[in-house]
Amino acid sequence: MPPASKGRFTEAQKNLRQQIENKHGKTPEELYEEREKRVRDAIALREPDRVPVDVRMTYFPARHTRIPISTAYYDAAAWKRAVIKTIMDFEPDLWMCASGNSPGRALEILEPTQTRWPGGPLPPNVSHQAIDVECMKEDEYELFLSDPGDYTVRYLLPRAYKSLEPLVSLPSLSDRLVGFGAITPMFTRQEFRNLARVLLKAGEEHQKWQVAFGGLEEDLAVLGFPPHGHMGGAGGAPFDVISDFYRGMKGAMLDMYRTRMNSRLLATRSCSGVSAERYQPTQTKEVIPSDCSSRFTVEHKASCQRNSSRSSTGPGSRKR
Repeated sequence: MPPASKGRFTEAQKNLRQQIENKHGKTPEELYEEREKRVRDAIALREPDRVPVDVRMTYFPARHTRIPISTAYYDAAAWKRAVIKTIMDFEPDLWMCASGNSPGRALEILEPTQTRWPGGPLPPNVSHQAIDVECMKEDEYELFLSDPGDYTVRYLLPRAYKSLEPLVSLPSLSDRLVGFGAITPMFTRQEFRNLARVLLKAGEEHQKWQVAFGGLEEDLAVLGFPPHGHMGGAGGAPFDVISDFYRGMKGAMLDMYRTRMNSRLLATRSCSGVSAERYQPTQTKEVIPSDCSSRFTVEHKASCQRNSSRSSTGPGSRKR
């Protein structure tokens, strides 16, 4: 349901709402209910008044409003205006915009290894690029599955962000409730002092972006447009999660055949957040169809319902 208190509308919102009422002869609240009902009827297999339209965008607002794509990374207020204008012009029943959540200045500070973005390493009018980086090695499944938190901090993050490389030198964080104070002197090293400054600067940039860009869903709701996410939960596809953030495309495809059970456990753990131990096979041998790739493709297309080992030598000796 959209907010109903007219007293909280800004002058800009009041002007846009008046334009909508003049055009349709209905209030944004009425249009919101019509659009939401149209979608819910389709979900419930009832015949809606017409086919609902769900618009999902990445950089289309830049093309539509004739601004650089890099605006989605470097000008939160302008990007927000572009998204609102695009939705106002096309009037979908549901909408979603996948861009505008990663401020370019924060990315510059963190130095991600898995992505390049317009206005940063790339020209301002091209799409972002995903770089195939093997942040998780083939022999590290057990490390991740036994302790995902420790593995993420000491292995994944230093490989995914150059500025976080000092985390490699941390000892195992498992069971550190007792004796944690003994490792704190290492944080006086220069690399950890630099890391603290990096995290502070990146956090400040994200905070400024959120202030300027935040509230987009609410702003469009008061204009009569339900957000796509409002209709229920969603999550990452298992193959995407493994190939994008852990093993890389090559590693993920090879693992479907070489380490099938590990791949399935990783997908379960990383996508659903459910303990992998609950999904251990009940048989010592599992019958795997020859069309293994087809099974994994189904896992790729299906949505998870929820978004979401210790090493004696430590991660410092691993290959990058």
